[in-house]
Amino acid sequence: MEGRSSVESWGGFVFPAGPRTPKITLNSGTDVVLICSGSDEIYAINKKTRTLQVVFQFPGPVSDLIQSPDEALLYVASDSGVYCLNLPLLLFRAQSSLTDASPGPPEMKISPDCLTVEEEGVLSLLLVSPILLTLSHRGGLWTFTMYTTPPKESPRRSCEALRSFSLPVVHAAERYQNRGGGKPVLIQVKEVDDSAPSSPLEAQLGHFSLESALLTLLFGVEAVETQSTMILCGLPDGRLCNLALCPSGPWLTVLHNHQQPVVFVGASVVTRTHPGGAECLVVVGELGKVTLISVSDGAGGGLRFTEVCVPGPVVCGSVDQISLYCSTGSDLLQVDLKGWAVAQAAAHRGYASPALPNHISLNVCRIAALTPPTGFTADAVELLGLSHTGQLQMITVRSQGAGLPRILSAPRGQNITNCLAAVRATHDRTSALRSSIKSEHFLLKQLSQALRLSWLLSPLATGDDEREKPIRWHGMMSWSSLLGKDSINLRCVLQNFSPYVLEQGWTLTVAVCPSSCGTAGGAKDRLFSFPIRNLQPRQCLEVSLPLADVGDAGVFPMTVSGSLLFSLGFSQKSLLREDEAPSVPGLQSPYINMALSTLTVDWLDVLQWGHINATPQIQDAIETTRAFINSCRIGSTESEERDANGDTNPEREPYSASVWLCSELLCTTLKPPSPEASKSLCTVLLSWFLSGDVGSQGDKVGTQGDRRISVVHGRAPDGHMVTLSATEVNVGMAAVKVLVESRSLPAVCGLHRAMLSRTQTLLLKAPSVGGASLACESSLHETLQRVLRLDEVLQRVSRHDKALHGCEDSTELISSRRQAVQSRLKVYDELRQNPLLLI
Repeated sequence: MEGRSSVESWGGFVFPAGPRTPKITLNSGTDVVLICSGSDEIYAINKKTRTLQVVFQFPGPVSDLIQSPDEALLYVASDSGVYCLNLPLLLFRAQSSLTDASPGPPEMKISPDCLTVEEEGVLSLLLVSPILLTLSHRGGLWTFTMYTTPPKESPRRSCEALRSFSLPVVHAAERYQNRGGGKPVLIQVKEVDDSAPSSPLEAQLGHFSLESALLTLLFGVEAVETQSTMILCGLPDGRLCNLALCPSGPWLTVLHNHQQPVVFVGASVVTRTHPGGAECLVVVGELGKVTLISVSDGAGGGLRFTEVCVPGPVVCGSVDQISLYCSTGSDLLQVDLKGWAVAQAAAHRGYASPALPNHISLNVCRIAALTPPTGFTADAVELLGLSHTGQLQMITVRSQGAGLPRILSAPRGQNITNCLAAVRATHDRTSALRSSIKSEHFLLKQLSQALRLSWLLSPLATGDDEREKPIRWHGMMSWSSLLGKDSINLRCVLQNFSPYVLEQGWTLTVAVCPSSCGTAGGAKDRLFSFPIRNLQPRQCLEVSLPLADVGDAGVFPMTVSGSLLFSLGFSQKSLLREDEAPSVPGLQSPYINMALSTLTVDWLDVLQWGHINATPQIQDAIETTRAFINSCRIGSTESEERDANGDTNPEREPYSASVWLCSELLCTTLKPPSPEASKSLCTVLLSWFLSGDVGSQGDKVGTQGDRRISVVHGRAPDGHMVTLSATEVNVGMAAVKVLVESRSLPAVCGLHRAMLSRTQTLLLKAPSVGGASLACESSLHETLQRVLRLDEVLQRVSRHDKALHGCEDSTELISSRRQAVQSRLKVYDELRQNPLLLI
């Protein structure tokens, strides 16, 4: 790569990433690069041959590693504790075991015998011979533990614990650790020693030399004069702590709150060109905040904290004498600390205004870990980095003016315009990609919710119990009147007891299917759809739909089914290309259909109880008045003077049909109240016929004189008045007779059929005694079939009447009317024969 920097990849191997923060360290004695990618393995690469020599396998993920000053021992922090390895010996064994037939580098499993510190949760290590300092996160505390290391020639490998002290974890650090944050930073700082100048190895070990004035302000005069071990710690909660291991005992204080997770702490010379201690401490936060800690030039001579910002987020960092290197993941930045410090000093003296740090993009992306700068030359600095993809790269950074490309002769304004256009195009592409990702994320979330709800509504998850379903649906009947025309409506209620929100793409569908008789009468199946916009958990959606007009009772009984649909159309087009959509397996239908429940609506369900207290005499008066009004219409003919049933005599007795039920059967199945209760067995049975639940319609059932008789008056869906009465009788055994009466033969047949259907449901609850239950059920089935055939006859007669309604030949019309009356009377006679007693 031509320009400010160049990158050279090492080898064709890739190191898999793990859950911990990666780290790279160099061993100059053996020319080995040690790589900890965050997994449970450490890789050793020969720096000269650039080949993978050996892979060390540990029982758990490795969080940190550090070498001894002589680079002979390697301390590795894992989940089970800290291991101590003799690196030259292990490398020699690996080379000895390597043969020509070996397919790859040897893999060495680390023995538990190498465990030198048994401590769980160790995140960072710092070796200050003969002290090994560990930092762990346990129980809401940052715990510092000091261990004494045995001599190199000693056969004893275990370290002896000296002292432990803790610092409470703030809430910000807990949130950071929960989302997989980086590890704390530990470095040792000491006073500069002119007789022993600093070397690159000290930076590898985390040791930095500071000026005496800065060191005294950081730790105090006592710590400097007693030559105590002084340590700085940057925590993920943003706190910078100083730890001094004094002869009188260690003490720990908080020096500065960086307000961002600390990812790097180092030291820089900044302004001085001759060798010596660093005069500036550099702290870098995860979001790009950089704090420079130095000695103030004022009269007080205290610490000066200077805060600047670089483009974040910062993944890792490194520092040399005059520059700071920060990796943001998408780019590697070089921050000129020397030039910025000179500008700040001039601004402090009033010669110029303060300036921001000048950072230069090195055009190197996806760097996750960096080594301290090595290979210093007059015009270049070398950095060894590990990318997010697990590739090891050597980065060479040239100084300003070295290796820069020749400036083109194009006008400067045109170059700026081209750069701005490129930035705008990149921004537009990024915005479009972000919107696409957000949309696809929403669609995938919708699909996941649909699949989860589909499983929760399946019979495997809920069985047959409707109360256990997370989405419940039920309907209630109601009558309405508009412009003098009555109609029967169904009010549907959808209840969301699931933890999901039903949004765009969800639809409630209600299918209305008339019975076979109604279909023969000209009624058709209907489907109603109600899109759902935003149905939150614990909320319900109510919709209303028309079932039939009053007078058009041929559609009953009917079946009403509720289901929930999720449309795959919009998500399929958005997630897939149009040419790929039909070939996706498992998407034969554009919807996911989830059945909720099915209702059967019969004549008993749609009765209007507006005349509860009406007596039969009042009903007869209403019917007689209606017949009188019809007979007085101008231009009426003989056919028009008949009542709605085709009968010319409005004073005749009403039609009737009955069902007889044994009292013992009712006591066994319905479990009515005790005899001392206010309701009789007749009231309980009539209430169950009206609602299917004992007592739920008790307020609609009145009594006439004797408690053994219960009577209900109402209006049938064909517009005629009906009477339902229940009477206790004795026919050799105690029984209850339920009688339905009306001047409308279709109403009598429809209600009789509805009562027989509900009686068949009642028999299923009765205990079986020998073959009695089976025989009773067989007889009831035959009666139901006979009533069904009678309903079909009535439907054919009704269609014949409608066909002759517009006939101009009055003689033919009268003849057809008479035939219809005869057919209906025959139906009535057949209905009245052989009343059925259920025992």
